[in-house]
Amino acid sequence: MNEILIKLENDDHTLSPTTFSLTETNKFLSSLCDVLNASENGAASFIYLESIEDNCVLYKMKTVGVAATAITTLFSCFNTTSNWNDYPIDFYNKAIKFHKTITSKNMECVFLDSDTNTVKMKISKKHPMPNIEKNIMKYHTTIFGELIDIGGIKPNAHIIPLGESKSITCSISKELATKLGSRLYTTVGLAGEVLSESGNIVSMKVETIDPYVKKDNPFIELAELSKDFLNSIDDNYINDMRGRERI
Repeated sequence: MNEILIKLENDDHTLSPTTFSLTETNKFLSSLCDVLNASENGAASFIYLESIEDNCVLYKMKTVGVAATAITTLFSCFNTTSNWNDYPIDFYNKAIKFHKTITSKNMECVFLDSDTNTVKMKISKKHPMPNIEKNIMKYHTTIFGELIDIGGIKPNAHIIPLGESKSITCSISKELATKLGSRLYTTVGLAGEVLSESGNIVSMKVETIDPYVKKDNPFIELAELSKDFLNSIDDNYINDMRGRERI
């Protein structure tokens, strides 16, 4: 378990409980948790208030498991701008929001090692977010895969594409979500607009459900499809091909 100190202060060193309200505290902590979770799915951290001084607010954060990896990733990216391209666009977007939460109040946020007091990262207007370029594309396609979750107030469908191991979150209307409800843990086809980052699909807006239904035996389905075609072939044609006498 690692302990990190988070020190918040403003430009004129007058940050206090009267100038940094509970609402602002919640915004700060919420945006920090968002960026950690965007870095490592399921990142959990324990953050509590260490002290409120005349000119700063100090938090102590204990990171556990993937959260320790997440905070290390955040430090690395803010200190070496080229590293942003190695992570999902959602992580970058959440980091921008976190940065704005701090700079919009003309504050500086300093992350320090609890044991050595070494500065790990600084965020302020003097330390701006880098501008990065990612290969982002939008296009229409159909994704076939296993439906592993469906629902929510603003419905989402979670599908693992065939041959893949990672799920894709798909926004979907309540009407289509209701139709998909009985298809949970089966192979489905979802058609719509996808957002692709560097060649990898990261999200989809579902427009229609493909009529595809997985058969227990694909050879039976193939036989059904080819039955009419085979029945229409003249027997004498087959006999001629095989060197037999005509009927």
